[in-house]
Amino acid sequence: MKKSLLALAVLGAFAGAAAAQTNVTMYGIADAGIGMADSDTPSDSAVTVFSGVQSTSRFGVRGSEDLGGGLKATFNIEAGVNWDTGRSDESATTGFWQRRAVVGLASSWGEVRLGRDYTPGFIAGGVGDVMGYGLFGNWLTFTAPNANPGPYGVTTRASNGLHYTGSFGGLTVRAMYATGEDYSGNNAGDMYGLSGVYAAGPLSSAAYWQQTDLGAGLGDSQQYGIGGQYSFGAFRVGLNYGVADPDNAPEHTGIGVGVGVKVGSGEILAQYIQQELDIAGGADPSGKSFGIAYVHPLSKRTNLYASYGQLKNEDGGAFNIRYSQSAVQAAGANADPKAFAVGIRHMF
Repeated sequence: MKKSLLALAVLGAFAGAAAAQTNVTMYGIADAGIGMADSDTPSDSAVTVFSGVQSTSRFGVRGSEDLGGGLKATFNIEAGVNWDTGRSDESATTGFWQRRAVVGLASSWGEVRLGRDYTPGFIAGGVGDVMGYGLFGNWLTFTAPNANPGPYGVTTRASNGLHYTGSFGGLTVRAMYATGEDYSGNNAGDMYGLSGVYAAGPLSSAAYWQQTDLGAGLGDSQQYGIGGQYSFGAFRVGLNYGVADPDNAPEHTGIGVGVGVKVGSGEILAQYIQQELDIAGGADPSGKSFGIAYVHPLSKRTNLYASYGQLKNEDGGAFNIRYSQSAVQAAGANADPKAFAVGIRHMF
């Protein structure tokens, strides 16, 4: 009898906690495809089951509580999943909830969050990407060509951060300060960022600037860029330009142009990206990538896709061809990686 009463008390405590939280949602994306991947090695390409070709497979929990007077408490934790193996996508340098882990307050003045979240530059950089940071040959091919974070590309997320988002008419402003918590006095990992995204009718445009302290002997990395999309009828066109300029490493620049064409209920997407490292006194390694895809919706939450991408490296370049969750890596300098996949994405 005592055990039954104890169980009822525990259940009652959980029920009370759930009632106090006004809005809690579990969500996620399940994305898997099958195809071929070729790193341009002497051996043949391999049949591959991919996770997250169009969107990184993930699950998360988010919620809010109405505190009155227009003020809300908010939180969001999110983890990535390798849908082909069932394993977490955490690494030696990232935790289980490495995609997002934030808590904050929101009101009419915007939202302030503490924790690990996307950087302003990464979010703004996706505005000009017709592929939406997914499918082979998307803008991640520039922002995360090799190690990220690092001197190249655009830092995707920042831990130990204070993040702000506010909307003013058609303009959304994001600002961030993150501390590397480096007690040696080198300020390694400290980061600042600011971006603006403007959306009005068929036009979307964005600009960003952010700086990361890479630590002793490495200096700072300045990352900045602009981009936008314009829609007309069945067509949309996207443009992107980005620069990563570290103090003690080659400057990395990228430019991309993409187009989307509605075909019935689906859409054909194509994008070309050219990127280069500026090496003083030597050849400048470069990479030219092309991606094409077709996305066919089955419902509001489920779609099929087919995607192909290839990248040509020159002058010692070793850039990778990216899809949403990972990359097909170049086997070495001047190798030309390519990949193809057909798959399904379901959002829940």
